[in-house]
Amino acid sequence: IIEPYHFSSKLQYLRYENEAFQFPFEFKELANSLQVLNMKLLGTNVKEPFHFDFSSFDSLRCLRLTMNSCRSSDYYILFPPNLYCLEWTVNSKHPDIPIPSTVEILFLHMENNSYPPMLFKLPNLRFFSNANANYRNFPNISLPKELITISSLKVLEVDRLTKRDIEIISQMENLDSLYVNNVRRIIPPNVDKLKGLKYIEL
Repeated sequence: IIEPYHFSSKLQYLRYENEAFQFPFEFKELANSLQVLNMKLLGTNVKEPFHFDFSSFDSLRCLRLTMNSCRSSDYYILFPPNLYCLEWTVNSKHPDIPIPSTVEILFLHMENNSYPPMLFKLPNLRFFSNANANYRNFPNISLPKELITISSLKVLEVDRLTKRDIEIISQMENLDSLYVNNVRRIIPPNVDKLKGLKYIEL
């Protein structure tokens, strides 16, 4: 049993990490002040109902909501309307949660290629990462070919780089920076197709 407690109504930044899937505070008390929420749920397999409504958090600009795994079938999130930066573990059963069109920086954690459809409709997305820090033992999350349609994208971060990924990246005309977190043994031979990039970090 966790006794609830209250934060100051002026709180702007909150970082919360916990093994338990319980929250000893009321989020809505922070709706008018909170600008950054960094929430990491360390439990290995969340199966409880997962409901978050941030629709009234007009000031929240950066949201990190990550967990090792979420397999709850009773799941929904309403993101803040003015969100600028989002880091999120996508529920593979519910990948179609709408992402606010204001998002410019996006980190997605996935267990498979469950890219949310809204990803390809973000008009101002400048930075995108599909590097799964929590899923190093999972197969490579390949890039979707629809990524080519995001003309605003400037920076891309990937966990690994495959021959197919390079084919997609080479068609992204406005991309200028590429970060690869986990290069294994051999760089794909078609890497010479990345002629439009100004910066590559392997």
